[in-house]
Amino acid sequence: MSRRERRILEDHGLLPTGHPTGQCKYDGSACGIRSVNEYENRILDCDESTAQAASETDDGRAWAQASATDYKNGGYSAASSAGASVFKDQGAEGLRATAGADAQIGSGGALAEAGAEATLLSLSDDQATVDFISGNVGGGLGLGLGGAKAKLEAGVDLVKSEVSLGKDQSMNVSVGANVSTGGEIGVDGVDMTLLGLGFSAGRNSGIHTPFGSISFKLW
Repeated sequence: MSRRERRILEDHGLLPTGHPTGQCKYDGSACGIRSVNEYENRILDCDESTAQAASETDDGRAWAQASATDYKNGGYSAASSAGASVFKDQGAEGLRATAGADAQIGSGGALAEAGAEATLLSLSDDQATVDFISGNVGGGLGLGLGGAKAKLEAGVDLVKSEVSLGKDQSMNVSVGANVSTGGEIGVDGVDMTLLGLGFSAGRNSGIHTPFGSISFKLW
């Protein structure tokens, strides 16, 4: 991977520890399949092979990436994502659209997820992100030793915020309307929602209503 490609991925938060290089930004799973697969990759520490491509416009307002990884232990993953915004300047983005999808298989099971989001205005710094008027759709299917997932997500938020509370901890609050439906359960916890009303407990814990939600990422 070139320095330019790595910088693009770092700028868009696509190089998190423990994920394949270029993991798509949509990461809505709490069922545990992803975690078990990652633990296996870390413990076995095989000489994985990754194919990666990333590009962006000169002004940084549009970007895209794709990756595929063979972990040399029977596990595989593939991911792609893209985004664009009408304006972007020092932590502010306007009229932004993003989309991503990924699939993986390992000892924890098989999991496929995808999502898309459009946001009128987003403000962010090192500690927090606040989005104004955003819509999102997404979903995922998964099954294996790590857990199970079958979920569809859809909503429109007037305000949505994420605040960092520590290295791996954060709080998410949203006010809007959503009709997300489905469930997931596994080593990372449980999440059950019907037409926007539900709860989650475990790594991500919170309360969801059709008109807003509050949740905490605990680890």
